[in-house]
Amino acid sequence: MKITSQFIEVALARYFNYRINIIVPNVHWGLGLSYECDLVIVTSSGYATEIEIKTSKQDIKNDFKKASYAHHSKLFKRFFYAVPEKLKDCDLLPADCGLLTVDNNMRCKLIRSPRINKNSRKLTSKEIAKLLHLGCMRIWSLKNIIEGNRRNEPKN
Repeated sequence: MKITSQFIEVALARYFNYRINIIVPNVHWGLGLSYECDLVIVTSSGYATEIEIKTSKQDIKNDFKKASYAHHSKLFKRFFYAVPEKLKDCDLLPADCGLLTVDNNMRCKLIRSPRINKNSRKLTSKEIAKLLHLGCMRIWSLKNIIEGNRRNEPKN
């Protein structure tokens, strides 16, 4: 079974407990970032974690073609890569980043803890509100897709 980015997103949302933490996928505007975060998690303490999802070795290689400022922001206390289990020993993954793996049963495993960004800060209430807004927008986008698919299904 091929593990997709969406599969990993759902597994991570379960792992980090979306009932307790704010978890928003694909954040690329609203927080003043110059790159897209695959997954942003904000805990009740107000600190944020960024997770970069990669599904193949080539996907990991492509990440390093980005500008050097990617994945370095005062907004994030921790940074992880999340990959399918088969990539856990990939030598391209930086040693100072956290590493999570996901198996075919959506189980996440912490392979390596990340270094803590000592320059990070808590998100402001305005930034948290923006993340909540982005998360709500994702819900409506997905509902539109689901409804559109339902309307285009063949009738029996």
